[in-house]
Amino acid sequence: MDARNRFAAGLIFLLGCASAGPPPPSSPNPLLGKAAPEFRRASVQGETIASTPGHVMVVEFFARWCLPCQKRLPAVEKLRGDVSGVTFVGISLDERIQDALVQVKAYHLGFPVILDVGRVLSGRFRVTELPAVIVVGKDGRVAWFGGPEQPEDALRRAVITAARSDSR
Repeated sequence: MDARNRFAAGLIFLLGCASAGPPPPSSPNPLLGKAAPEFRRASVQGETIASTPGHVMVVEFFARWCLPCQKRLPAVEKLRGDVSGVTFVGISLDERIQDALVQVKAYHLGFPVILDVGRVLSGRFRVTELPAVIVVGKDGRVAWFGGPEQPEDALRRAVITAARSDSR
């Protein structure tokens, strides 16, 4: 293998490792390391959704009026398709079910979405700005919180880290 091929192979290796590395530090949230709030709600798709202790769970908070949320929803859907054994739940802070359904259809969301009437769930999860995402470990504790300042690949790394640490 010549020097250029060794360099290219090394670069590919490093880039691959970087994407699966540890997540960046969490955004501030008072629930970090604490038990995640439990919930049981009807989704806009018509099924009953409950928190799932014993599984890594991603809780994505969004709204139709939040432009950064609209950019992140396709990435969350892609991540859902890329990882197995992780439960994804969307929490829409929209006021009308039609707005939540528009996003489900527009982004082909395959995960259940709950309309957070009265912002009860966002209050329980201490979400104060959007977009926001929470990764809950199998132990039921909030493992990572991603606020609007997190880089694009942060959620993927947080989910992979939670899945790995919980499988030991």
